[in-house]
Amino acid sequence: MALKRADLTGVKNGVNTTFTLPDLPLANSEVIIFNTSALYKVVVSPGVTQYTLSGQTVTLGLAPASTDDLWAYYEI
Repeated sequence: MALKRADLTGVKNGVNTTFTLPDLPLANSEVIIFNTSALYKVVVSPGVTQYTLSGQTVTLGLAPASTDDLWAYYEI
């Protein structure tokens, strides 16, 4: 196991909420950071401070603007 920090890939345009991790994280090891805040993982319909994860696909409850930071820590 190795801890990794990675930027999520996807279009940050204030509309898009779907992003991708470069690797498949170990189950429940990910921490998604939006600007300076950690988001909470939920199963469906994420709210503003939440996200869902399916494989390497992260769906946010709030679409980031182009100037927002979006990254993750996770184990692989």
